[in-house]
Amino acid sequence: MTILTIIAISVVGLLVGAAVLFGIVCGPLAVFASPFLAIFGWFYIFPIVLCVGLIWAVYQPQRNRPYEARLVVAASCVGASILMMAIGVRGHEPIWLLAYSIGGLVAGGTCGTMVVLLKKQQNGPNSQTDRP
Repeated sequence: MTILTIIAISVVGLLVGAAVLFGIVCGPLAVFASPFLAIFGWFYIFPIVLCVGLIWAVYQPQRNRPYEARLVVAASCVGASILMMAIGVRGHEPIWLLAYSIGGLVAGGTCGTMVVLLKKQQNGPNSQTDRP
């Protein structure tokens, strides 16, 4: 179940990032074609799965530390944005670098938020996850 959840979150992150990227570069109508265009970015799924798996393994929701969820989402946003800027297309068009960084930012935020919400739902409202 956990592996399938991580893969599903990663695919959603790839699709969201592709929609933002193609929306910035090609215009708003390209968002509708982004699921098909995301196929060309299939090799990004492996780093996304690794990052989502790391977030899934590290984050444990704590009732007495509500700021941790915000920290996880912010760290995944910044990390994904930097990763996409680092491995993005290097060309003469600065719009691509901007699109990769914003797409990574939104995809990272989506993945981080999904991990936080699913881990909180998995633990339930009455779980004893407090640290002493």
